[in-house]
Amino acid sequence: MILAPLLAVGLGAAAPDPVSVERAFAADARKLGQWTAFRSYAAPNAVMFVPQQVEADRYLRGRADPPSPLSWQPVVSFQSCDGSLAIDQGPWQDSGSRLGRFTTVWLRAETSAGRRWMWVYDGGETLTRPLARAARAVGRRASCTALPANVPDADSREQGFLPPPDAPMPTAQAHHSADYSLRYAYWSDASGRRTFRAWLWKGRAWQLIIDQKIAA
Repeated sequence: MILAPLLAVGLGAAAPDPVSVERAFAADARKLGQWTAFRSYAAPNAVMFVPQQVEADRYLRGRADPPSPLSWQPVVSFQSCDGSLAIDQGPWQDSGSRLGRFTTVWLRAETSAGRRWMWVYDGGETLTRPLARAARAVGRRASCTALPANVPDADSREQGFLPPPDAPMPTAQAHHSADYSLRYAYWSDASGRRTFRAWLWKGRAWQLIIDQKIAA
């Protein structure tokens, strides 16, 4: 499997940061309806987990909004050097007692409406204890020093950048920003347990920033 780049174009003009967009996304879910907001912010090729992997466009098409939407807040945002890709994480809650952690991957790309951030991956996990909230999310940007080139598949597999060979398709995916400074991969095993991993370029090597294993 070859790592697939997530390409963004026309990044010269200023744009809202992904944390601001994440907060607007969450606010619209409460104001306009959960699935209405999901549709509005989704990229055409977005995937989500409900809990199985589905194509967001197909799953969300015509789906009625739940009466009580989820709420969520970003507490950390990892961003590529070129500003085209970001991964946000933070706590989510429903109207009852369920809570957990969300992971949103954002791509900044050119659309017919102009440059904007769109989510391409949305996944969450249920937790038994709430995550700490933060008044301001922590932003961590990849180093722009000595940006890496692509890594051969064999080395990528050894370093964990690619899903294991026995991971079922199409649930096994690996992507990176156009400048290779932010990478992520996800896959499921036969039991349905899901893994999500992400790496940030630190100037001399990649740092594993997320190693998330979600129960079936």
